[in-house]
Amino acid sequence: MVVGPDGTGKSTLAAGLVEASRAAFAGVLHVHWRPGLLPRAGSLVGVEAGDPTRPHANPPHGRLVSLGLLAYDWLDFFLGTWLRILPLRAKGGLIVMERGWFDMAVDPRRYRLDVPHRLVEALGRFLPGPDTAFVLQADAKILHDRKAELPVSELARQTSRWHQIQFPRRTTRLFLDVSQSREALLDQARQALLVVRGGN
Repeated sequence: MVVGPDGTGKSTLAAGLVEASRAAFAGVLHVHWRPGLLPRAGSLVGVEAGDPTRPHANPPHGRLVSLGLLAYDWLDFFLGTWLRILPLRAKGGLIVMERGWFDMAVDPRRYRLDVPHRLVEALGRFLPGPDTAFVLQADAKILHDRKAELPVSELARQTSRWHQIQFPRRTTRLFLDVSQSREALLDQARQALLVVRGGN
């Protein structure tokens, strides 16, 4: 799993890992945010997806709607993990997921949720956790220079929250400094994956 505030290059690292790992694993699956076994909740009621370049543009939904959406997304993570992700992992495959469940605890506004982060974290403990969580980080001003969608203060808050998130017990959390070159970052992540693969 690849996580971190905006501007850390999650998509770039995830795509690099997918491309660099095809020969080493028995199948590679690239997942954006959630498994996607269930359709997007908004599509069921005719609500268009928000503008990805303005993640905080729209206000959160009300508390009841937020709780309903959270439950729906949890169901997708639960079913999608057991039916789509774990079978591939059992065959020696690699699943590279961007953001993942705990992103909703760090940045609920992105998902227009009005829910306590402790509830999101608690529900996450009932989901099978990833083997490794790559937490991308850098100084908030550097991230803002890369991608100015969010203010420096919000980027700093998100970076701090990723240090506080309680991942499932079996998950190894690795902090990666994205101020280094992309090549060095990718090599560091690849080496970590090979270590995990060797231990399984």
